[in-house]
Amino acid sequence: MPRASARSVHRARTAAMLLMMLAAVLMLSACTGRVDTELRINADGSGARTLSVALERTGAAGGQLDVDDVEAVILSSLPDGMEYVGRNAASDGSPRFTFRIPFDSTRQYEQRVEEILEAGEVPDDRRGLELEQGSGPLRSGLRIDERFTSTDLLAWLITALIADGTVPADRADDLLESGPTRIVVDGVTHDVDERISYDDLRGRGIDDVRIRTSGLDTTDGIQRTLELSIDPEAYAQDPEIYDDFLAGVTPPGGELSRGDDTDPWTLRFPPGSAAQVADWTDQALAASGGTLQVMRRAADEAPLRQVTTIESTVDCSAVCTNGGDVHQTVEVPAAWAPDEKPQASGTVELRLHDGQVTVDHPVAVSRVELAFTLHPTGESEADLTLVLPAEADPAELDPLRQWLGEDRTEVEEREESVRVTARYRAADPAQLAVMLGEQGMTGADGQGQPRLDAAVASRNPGAVQHRLHMDLALPRDLRELPGTTELTWSIRTSTGMDAPRTQNADPHLVQGPGGALVAAATLESPSIHADLEIREGRLASAGLAAALLAFAVFALIGIVAGVRWRLRTAAER
Repeated sequence: MPRASARSVHRARTAAMLLMMLAAVLMLSACTGRVDTELRINADGSGARTLSVALERTGAAGGQLDVDDVEAVILSSLPDGMEYVGRNAASDGSPRFTFRIPFDSTRQYEQRVEEILEAGEVPDDRRGLELEQGSGPLRSGLRIDERFTSTDLLAWLITALIADGTVPADRADDLLESGPTRIVVDGVTHDVDERISYDDLRGRGIDDVRIRTSGLDTTDGIQRTLELSIDPEAYAQDPEIYDDFLAGVTPPGGELSRGDDTDPWTLRFPPGSAAQVADWTDQALAASGGTLQVMRRAADEAPLRQVTTIESTVDCSAVCTNGGDVHQTVEVPAAWAPDEKPQASGTVELRLHDGQVTVDHPVAVSRVELAFTLHPTGESEADLTLVLPAEADPAELDPLRQWLGEDRTEVEEREESVRVTARYRAADPAQLAVMLGEQGMTGADGQGQPRLDAAVASRNPGAVQHRLHMDLALPRDLRELPGTTELTWSIRTSTGMDAPRTQNADPHLVQGPGGALVAAATLESPSIHADLEIREGRLASAGLAAALLAFAVFALIGIVAGVRWRLRTAAER
């Protein structure tokens, strides 16, 4: 072969080899990764998102990718919330790297996805996730809409490979592409788009819950009302689900009323204790562990004021569509409002922040009882009783006892109330009036000192007449309490007759237990201005006279009937 020809062949071979090497380099630099995705969400909200990245090479020409270098970049750059499972070989022999995002709840999945996208500096328009999982008695299924893809979740890896020099910077946009994407719900696999969108949600639950608690200032028990906003379309799709559930969670004595297209449903609980109300609320929201606590303590240096803290924890995640957020308020007397000049009447609603609200307010006295006892010897007694809600802790009433006088004050706990009673004893009504004046009582007009004048005289055996002049009013601090809604006063005599008198009651006389005469009179204010005469024994004597008269009448009728029978018999003979 001529020398020139040999040189030509050599040059041709060299050029071919260079072209093949260049092609191999180009193919290596053009290698792409396909990302296969599986998102598995379990019934309890836990699950995992698995991403498998297989680096593909087209053509037979070699070029070896250093997978160790790639793995080193992965391990040094892996963001929080994502796990690196490891690498293996794909079916075509190319390396495959597997990543995993585990989560214990759908909320944790949302948080971890956001952190991983932030680590990859993914633009805001490719972030965002709407995820709602139906659980509980009113919802089932799953709805999910993602604005990102799995390649966005691996943006941090592309950035790290470019920074390391493993991949050219101009390959950032096409280094990875999405492969098959699947979602597994309740064990069933569904093929979806690379931006996962799936919806088999059934039932919408309750869109909004507003809870109002009242009765904290009374002895009648705590009351609670739930306003439940239900979407009319959701109700129309599954009315039986809603009807059966709401009827089943209405406690005995409660009331359920259905709203129209715009008004919420209303569920009213009967009065109950704090523990009962908390249990009923849990039942209504298909939850557990909810609490309601009403804690009271005496205000500093103010015996007739208290500090009340209401704590209420509620879980609505099982039936609410808004993530379980609940709006809570407490209804209290207007005098409890934290204003400089609170109103004297009416009610206001205070909102609970973080499940708690604290108010400084007057002592919640629902009734004041003032009982006098008269003795023929002249000795006189007075019992001043303040009736408070059953939740009042006797240990927190020490300032009130000190104000009334600890040596004369007793605290009695009853199922429906707590009674604080101060007992005053004196040798005669005048001394008793002085003692009541020292306690802060005044004349009925709110001025001066109280007056008590009493006289006892026996007219005949079994009949005693009591004359009593009363001119007094409760202490100013006590009679100005907004919670003092009723004043009951009574007079007891030596034989035990009890004559109660109640504010805002029409005067009348009735026969009480055991034949006692019971009198009731109207009081326009928590004061007493009256001249009374009470006769003991007359009612019993009148009853005996009536009985004797009835016996005489029946006897006379019997005699007349007998005479007429005898006359008729004689005539027949």
